[in-house]
Amino acid sequence: MWKYLKIYKCLIKMNMKILVQYKLDMLIGFFSNLLVQISSIIFLWTIFDNIKSFAEWSYYEMLLIYGVFATCRGLNNILFDNLWIVGKEFIRKGTFDVLLVRPANELFQIIAQKIQFDGVGTFLLGITCMAVATKGLNLQTGFGKIVLWVLIIMMGTLIIAAVNLIFTVSSFWVIKSNNIIWIVYSFADFAQYPLEIFGAVIRGLLTFVLPYGFVSYYPICVMLGKKSLLYLCYELIILILVIFVALKLWKFGLKKYESTGN
Repeated sequence: MWKYLKIYKCLIKMNMKILVQYKLDMLIGFFSNLLVQISSIIFLWTIFDNIKSFAEWSYYEMLLIYGVFATCRGLNNILFDNLWIVGKEFIRKGTFDVLLVRPANELFQIIAQKIQFDGVGTFLLGITCMAVATKGLNLQTGFGKIVLWVLIIMMGTLIIAAVNLIFTVSSFWVIKSNNIIWIVYSFADFAQYPLEIFGAVIRGLLTFVLPYGFVSYYPICVMLGKKSLLYLCYELIILILVIFVALKLWKFGLKKYESTGN
């Protein structure tokens, strides 16, 4: 464990040095992601400029859902962004072989190789939305509540990463798997809003198949008193399950991996 923490610390330092060398690219990525997220908030504000509630959800309640999901998505982009390019950059180019001969877990190496600064804007915007919504709803912000919020964000971030990893495994067969991952990831946009506004098919999909609903919607329902505390236990069970499935599929994909041969 300490070995991997030490390696991760060294790789973070290397990533920061690379980012500093390409400051313009870093800033363009930061602000482009930030503008995309701000456009979603403007859309939300425009809706509630004309109505007081939507599907029995107020503006600040929906802003809280959006804020939690944006925070989790931002953290996922910062920490796990390299999962997107496993097929294109590692398997297709043959550099995956290098990971296999190193004395460290290959999945850890892929994740730790890159810190994506673009996600910082999304993360900070999510935190800001959470703060504004919390104040607007007069929610308690004691130490216990803050710890609970941190746990919700950590579990949500890992759920997004685990779901992405499940479909990243397709890279072992479909080298250019970015389109597959992107199609799946696009469903996460639905989780920025209350699931009541969607039909039964979408609700079921985001609860049982692609459990993005447990990233923000269900935890927020618990924090607002709309659902029982049991739903946080369900979120933990879902998290353990998707991580287990993701790692099992990853190991299966490794067994089927064939080198480029040159």
